[in-house]
Amino acid sequence: MKMIKEESLSKNRAKVIETTIAIESMISTAITNHYFGEINLNFMLEVMFDEYFTSALKIRILKKVFPNKVDNEKENKLRRIINIRNLFAHCNTRIYNGAKWVIIYPKDYDRGFSKQKGFGGVDFDKLYKEFEELNREVTEFLQALIPQLR
Repeated sequence: MKMIKEESLSKNRAKVIETTIAIESMISTAITNHYFGEINLNFMLEVMFDEYFTSALKIRILKKVFPNKVDNEKENKLRRIINIRNLFAHCNTRIYNGAKWVIIYPKDYDRGFSKQKGFGGVDFDKLYKEFEELNREVTEFLQALIPQLR
């Protein structure tokens, strides 16, 4: 398992979270425009940006309102972006194993894999590269769903 520097991890974590916020905003804009024919700011602020209006629900609605443009592959890419964002945002990245601090993936540890294979880990560098690639693809198709609005 390759350790990455905390500073690099913090910068990548911030970029993943900020970029995912922008992606969710584009999803919200596309949905809002579909129903109102414009950006209805009240709807965006009160409904789409509500903390209980999950990313998963937004993606599900996006697929329903654009069935010919959001296929399973695009849906899966959007869901993977949210998954990567959640790993960066919520994964406890450091644990002391009795000898040193290591980056750990808690789900592997909680399942008892640590006894079988040593500490499981998550490669944040690899995840960040995957995120960047997905971001380019997803941003392009989301922008195509949003007409140029005044």
